[in-house]
Amino acid sequence: MDLLLERPSESGWVLDPLLAHSCAGGFVGYSASSLHLLVWSLGKLHYSPPAAWLETFLKATETHFFRFTPTELANIIWALAKLGAQLPSQWLDKLLLVAQWRFPSFPARLLSIVAWSTATLNHRPQPEWLMCFEEQVRAKFLDFSGHELACVAWSLRRFGYSTRDNAVFYMLQKQQNFLAADFEILSNPKLLRQVLGWKAAARGEGADAEGGWGLSGDGNTGGGNSLQ
Repeated sequence: MDLLLERPSESGWVLDPLLAHSCAGGFVGYSASSLHLLVWSLGKLHYSPPAAWLETFLKATETHFFRFTPTELANIIWALAKLGAQLPSQWLDKLLLVAQWRFPSFPARLLSIVAWSTATLNHRPQPEWLMCFEEQVRAKFLDFSGHELACVAWSLRRFGYSTRDNAVFYMLQKQQNFLAADFEILSNPKLLRQVLGWKAAARGEGADAEGGWGLSGDGNTGGGNSLQ
């Protein structure tokens, strides 16, 4: 994959036959980890698969929902968001429900990635999911970096929350002492805009036009069993 990343324009002749081969058998024999690595690699390569391949992949993945680790769940939804995939709402809600049941084992970083990815896919989670997610943000607030908090704030605003109703803004207002995350946000105009919902005056763009995990080229996620 590293070689393909160096030559993205040449990826097709390698990936197309591999994708066709994997899809031909309906991904029979693929483990949950293999399915995760497959779509994660496509996300890293910015290589969108054919619609027929994606449809078959989603069906195969659904049977493994409860076998994915929190990192794999986050990586899968991140990759699909990076690829701009058009996902059935029912499929995505099922994936998010599995993540919700396992929220206690999600570290802050994975929570921010799941929120950013869901918002990037223009999907508004179910009310119960949003309530549980907000509870996790409050409970793990001190574990978030400034960048991750900005991602969460941006995502919640995309879900329909106003700035003042946003859990991130509420927790920042509530704390009594400045933390490292506060200084990270205050020293970065882009992160500050995402938290406060300000418009980027110099470029005339709304803060909702960009999200944190999509700003860098590699998406900040990693393969295997841990995020890089």
